[in-house]
Amino acid sequence: MERLLVWHSSKFAEPHFTVEVPDVETGALVLHILAQYDLYQGEERVASNAQGLCVWNEQTRAWDDWEDADGQDIDTLVAKGAIAVPIAHVGLPLPTAGE
Repeated sequence: MERLLVWHSSKFAEPHFTVEVPDVETGALVLHILAQYDLYQGEERVASNAQGLCVWNEQTRAWDDWEDADGQDIDTLVAKGAIAVPIAHVGLPLPTAGE
């Protein structure tokens, strides 16, 4: 089983936030949540952001950018709908009881 890691930085000068994830789908969800949180904070608090999904390379003993067997990265696969992110909208009011 491959080791996967999500990294995220809201400001390029700051250290990256990292978290290991169990699979590509969870990685896509975490990336989406982090991006939505940056949008929620607004441009005045988040000047720039960068993020990605990495896979551990046992040969080089380093994290490499993750790609599928066809060389497509996580952003491409999510944009194409090949990996579903189960959150459609962030920032909507909380549902009330019975919804």
